[in-house]
Amino acid sequence: MQAITLHTAGESPLFDRLSQSLIVSRLQPNGRFVDTYVADLVIGDKFFVPVHELPPRSGDHILSWIGEHRIQWEFERGYPHLDKDEQHKVILTSDSNPRFRFEHSYRDDDHGGALRSALEFVLDQYEL
Repeated sequence: MQAITLHTAGESPLFDRLSQSLIVSRLQPNGRFVDTYVADLVIGDKFFVPVHELPPRSGDHILSWIGEHRIQWEFERGYPHLDKDEQHKVILTSDSNPRFRFEHSYRDDDHGGALRSALEFVLDQYEL
């Protein structure tokens, strides 16, 4: 069983990014979850957002996070057109956290898209 992370309406940085028409699972006083629109949440409500429901981030949000956490990236070019098992990689590291390292592999030549995908994945883990 996978653990879930509860967010608090009005306190979580994720709360401001959610669409008002998005359905989340709100924790009721009896300990059960009920589906609720974000627009119907009251400040202080505890809620859960399914991972596939996260809204896209703006470029400004991503760049701010990169600067705040001093994220660096490095591309390792592979040769997927010669060997189908070989892929490109983008490696994320952080000056502020020497233990942080994330590798994202990809086959196509969309290096900017791969960097964004890697950053979005790390941000999802960070926020959830």
